[in-house]
Amino acid sequence: MAAAHPAMPVISKIAPGTRVKADTFIAHQTSRFRLMT
Repeated sequence: MAAAHPAMPVISKIAPGTRVKADTFIAHQTSRFRLMT
């Protein structure tokens, strides 16, 4: 995973066991990030 990802700082705070939720969160954040750009 690239450290340049906008959601990376948040992912670092998420527990390792919630990777599925993290993936979903990343997908949503990426969509929003692309819309804002």
